[in-house]
Amino acid sequence: MSAMFDSPRLPAKLWPHQRQAVLTINGYLQSGGNHGRSALITMPTGTGKSGVIACAVTLLPGLAGHRLVLTPWDALVRQLIGDIEQRFWSQAGTALPKPLPVVTRLPPSGRIEEILEAAQPTVYVATIAAVQTLVARRGDLASLFEAFDVVLVDEGHYEPAHRWSRAIRELDRPTVLLSATPYRNDEKFFLIGDWRFRFTHHEAVQRRFLRTPVFRTIAGGHPETFARELVELVEDVFPGEAPRTVVRCADADSITQLVAAFGVLGRSAIGIHHTFEAGEHSLRRRVPAPDQVDAQFWVHQNKLIEGIDDSSFRALAFYDALRNDRAVVQQIGRVLRNPGRTADAVALVVGAGDRDPERTWDAYLEFDGQQELQAVASVPQLANRIIEAQPSAFYYDRAYRTMLDLDDSQGWRTFAFPLRARVFWAPAGGTMPSLTQIAGAIGEEWYEKDRVVFGAQQPDRDTVVVPYIVAENSALLRSAAFIETSFGYTVASIRRQLLFLYDARGSVPQLVRDRLLPVPPGELSALFAEGASSLTTVALSNTDIGRHAPRTRQTRAAAIDDLGPDLTDFAYVCTTAEGHCEVESEPFRRYLGLSRSRVVDHRPGERDFQTFSAWLDELAGALRDRARRATTTFSRYAREVPPPEDPEPVHVLLDVDVAEFVRHTDTGEVPLRLQDTAYAVTDGTFEIIANDDVYPASLTWEATPGRYQLCSPALSANAFHERDGDGRELLSAINQTQALRIVPASTRSIYSHGSFYEPVIPVRRRGGFRLLDVLVPVPELATVTSEKGIATQQNDWDQASVFGLISALGPGPRAAPPALSGLLPSLDLLLCTDMGTEIADFMATTPRRVVFMHAKASSTTRTISASALHDVAAQAIKNLPYLQPLSEEQPKGKNWASAWKLPGTTTTVTRKRVGMPTDTPSLWAHLRAVIADPQADREVWLLLGRSLSLAALEAQTKATNPTAEALQVFSLLQTTWGAVCQLGARLRIFCSP
Repeated sequence: MSAMFDSPRLPAKLWPHQRQAVLTINGYLQSGGNHGRSALITMPTGTGKSGVIACAVTLLPGLAGHRLVLTPWDALVRQLIGDIEQRFWSQAGTALPKPLPVVTRLPPSGRIEEILEAAQPTVYVATIAAVQTLVARRGDLASLFEAFDVVLVDEGHYEPAHRWSRAIRELDRPTVLLSATPYRNDEKFFLIGDWRFRFTHHEAVQRRFLRTPVFRTIAGGHPETFARELVELVEDVFPGEAPRTVVRCADADSITQLVAAFGVLGRSAIGIHHTFEAGEHSLRRRVPAPDQVDAQFWVHQNKLIEGIDDSSFRALAFYDALRNDRAVVQQIGRVLRNPGRTADAVALVVGAGDRDPERTWDAYLEFDGQQELQAVASVPQLANRIIEAQPSAFYYDRAYRTMLDLDDSQGWRTFAFPLRARVFWAPAGGTMPSLTQIAGAIGEEWYEKDRVVFGAQQPDRDTVVVPYIVAENSALLRSAAFIETSFGYTVASIRRQLLFLYDARGSVPQLVRDRLLPVPPGELSALFAEGASSLTTVALSNTDIGRHAPRTRQTRAAAIDDLGPDLTDFAYVCTTAEGHCEVESEPFRRYLGLSRSRVVDHRPGERDFQTFSAWLDELAGALRDRARRATTTFSRYAREVPPPEDPEPVHVLLDVDVAEFVRHTDTGEVPLRLQDTAYAVTDGTFEIIANDDVYPASLTWEATPGRYQLCSPALSANAFHERDGDGRELLSAINQTQALRIVPASTRSIYSHGSFYEPVIPVRRRGGFRLLDVLVPVPELATVTSEKGIATQQNDWDQASVFGLISALGPGPRAAPPALSGLLPSLDLLLCTDMGTEIADFMATTPRRVVFMHAKASSTTRTISASALHDVAAQAIKNLPYLQPLSEEQPKGKNWASAWKLPGTTTTVTRKRVGMPTDTPSLWAHLRAVIADPQADREVWLLLGRSLSLAALEAQTKATNPTAEALQVFSLLQTTWGAVCQLGARLRIFCSP
């Protein structure tokens, strides 16, 4: 758009497109600017956007008041202040503007009134988050910023835009959006007027302002491998040079490992992440100025996607891919800057194979090359066109139908209301939001999700209905576009201080998630009332989700209550239940999603609002009926519970298999060794002893994601990672999978792998099984000195070791403890299979019994050791497949005919203590013959020396508040016993009396 306005005096060396951008901003402001519409400047990264900002806030003749520059990142605030004050003018070879306004940070919210006292025109620079904070704390900002002539928003389409765009609109000032990448939904968050300027990427390359990226792929893998291959690739593309390289990672742990890997290769590197400690040389919390750091490789997660304006960066590598195409384009833009306008200049972009950056780049170039960007419809415009294309009348499904009018306040009368809802209530001390607040939150959030939202409708005083239309790309297309539309609505109804929510696409607004809680399973299960309902299907989730435990189970029956309880039901949480109910003599089918507070009824009817409203009243009455009890079928399962009032950890067990983790060194792999896996936690801290070194660690509860975070920077820096799979670093793997069992300060619950549940304390039930019945007291186990002994004795193990007690089951002068020998009166095989990664420590058979034995001993007497039990139980569970009668699993790389060697010595012991077979294949064939015999008993024995006392556990079952470690032991006993029982085998745990 052009018109006659006072023109600013711009530097002679300003590039033509920069000049045009500044003139566009000048025209926008001189035309009035503040008519509710914004100006839009689109320029690719590296084409001088910072220079446009510097000129716009200092040289425009119509500016007399303050100016505000906003940017997403704090590092960009520092950079822009430097650009406006000095750097841009120096690079442009021109004198500083006179007078140059004061350039400073916007005061924090607690001192924001200082802007009213500024006597001179001032350029304030701040993060977008700072303005969001002001809106949240102060509300109306229009009067506070009345003396500002313009707001310039750098990276105007930095996503998510919904919240910050609303905050900026609250300022009520002329607004200029500056973006590096074009984005089609410009008018979704701001009304863009006629003042637009766009400098395309194609033009920038054609005029040599940008380099051309060349793409390569290297196989993703361990940090050491990736770093080595990247160094080789950079040297190949830029021979004899050492261009700065940006490396993008997904988390702080990967950054730490890659920085260390580059260091091993003799390359300088820094890592940047907000969790790093201040003062570290190679691991930085803030982005340093490029001229102050002499590192070649700059490794980050998000901090270098924007804001590094330095042409020495010429290579980019994605160790972990970005999941947003626009962010990928912005990241690539960091290495394309070509200020010298060198012909045929290239930049290197490296992918790791998990997501193709070249495909994203090609699509962006095609997007950028379209001639009429403004002609492409936004989502709201597209939806309006689709509505206009609907027929006014239509015959479908044996009925004449007229076009839906979504602007009609009575439109809800034409909607079909399924009997589906999620149910929420306010937490203790909380309040239920009003329907007006809920409807407003739904409208704003759905708009952010690209839904075209229409006015809220209110069928009655308790209910609000928000209709919308969704236009989205077909899920069957990977990269092409075919827009599909659908109609939906969200209904929210408050009955008896319960919120019933239904959304056609299954969404829940953040306001509800933040202020309300799902009705707990224990309360919701009362909708299957005792005596008036029957469960036919349940989905169950195992409280033990270790690698070798089944994750879920589903049971179907005509009536589940008629089935005998499964031996392992107590270890499973019921997550969904389906069955038959009866209300007023009318039977129907009901579904409960207990983990998500969802209710679905299948009843005949017209599906009109009147029926839906009556159904909600019925549910509300049932849920508020304190005399109503759930069917007793639910009592056979464990119960998942919400996070406790005080989730601070007091005890933690690291539920990992140490054999799966190694560290690479110059001399080869070093396996992980943990002295303990269970720890008392004090004020959120404890110490992990790994490979004989002590590592301080912290464990904190993060309420927003609802998970614990384990942190030990020193241990992470040692880069123990998975031997197989994704090669994740130890703590990253633990945190991602929540491989933790935690007892919180509120010890009525226990946390396991991402969920809290109520533990089953094993009290005695007359005539019934109790958990401690699997424990067998052996006095000799209270006095052993070690697991394997420190020396051998005449081709046998130390008789004061656990191995020595087991070996005594064979013929010889020693006598085995009666509790052991009485169970194996006629041994035909006793074999030591301890080999580091063994199936068991010993295996034994009689004609009708096979036993896998797993041993553990503590160096000091411990009456309740969760760590010792965890170690030996984990080994037993991992090797249960070998006890499966129908399994074809074969032990690999074993030589059981060789002598057993005492670690650190040359002394040996014969492995086979009893039996005829002489080599490994014949030994395994003998074992398999017994395992596969349908008449044989299969057993798993855990033998714990000085690690567990039956009397101590008995005392804990009677305690009002069992200790944290006792709760860990009870949980481990449950899951181990459950895993063994599911195989049809028997578990015996031999321990101290």
